[in-house]
Amino acid sequence: EAHFRAAPADFFLFPSQSERDQTEVRAARTALVEFLDRFPESRHAPRARELLEESLRILARHELVTARFYASRKHWAAAAGRYETLLRSYPDTGYDAEATFGLVQAAEELETPERARFALQVFLERHPSGADAERARRLLRELGEEQ
Repeated sequence: EAHFRAAPADFFLFPSQSERDQTEVRAARTALVEFLDRFPESRHAPRARELLEESLRILARHELVTARFYASRKHWAAAAGRYETLLRSYPDTGYDAEATFGLVQAAEELETPERARFALQVFLERHPSGADAERARRLLRELGEEQ
């Protein structure tokens, strides 16, 4: 129980979390992962899982906000790196489509179509249907890669 209580439970209440220093969120995530590894059957485990998911969404949102910032200033390499970090470290947190399409734009600006193709192919493997999948297929065709 002490391990569960060691994870800051209010980390998600801070305003504009995605624009703040993420040190506390990362610390909460680490504590929650450790707790769940050690005590997967604890009565606190369901709440710990919820908090862990929320911490991952906050960290993913931070990467997205930062990537958007760089893209808005046409710092394409930095934007691409942030989009890739989001997709690699925080998949399925609700930002896959926006991050993929942002990465495609950055890759096009950097004249690295293979980077764009790879991102779209990975996206389609994870999300094979829906409007975003259709957009990804269209972009792949435009890049010369039929899907």
